[in-house]
Amino acid sequence: MARVKVGSTPNDGDVLDGAVWFPDMSGGLYRIGQRSNAVTGPFALRAGNPFTLSAYAGRLWIADFAGTDVIVVNPARLPAT
Repeated sequence: MARVKVGSTPNDGDVLDGAVWFPDMSGGLYRIGQRSNAVTGPFALRAGNPFTLSAYAGRLWIADFAGTDVIVVNPARLPAT
């Protein structure tokens, strides 16, 4: 078992392409490598309170509970770390 720190206020996460993804209430998105437990991010979402709804078809579908937006993130387009 491993304990990994992901932002100060992580919300619901999901699994996609060998990683676990967590949005943080501060508006960031974090990636945790499933094998390494290495954390990358935060990646800016420009959302008030992002909450991952689903990882589907190579995308992360994220609802902003502070508004009415749904944000679609293609992890392949995020900056490499």
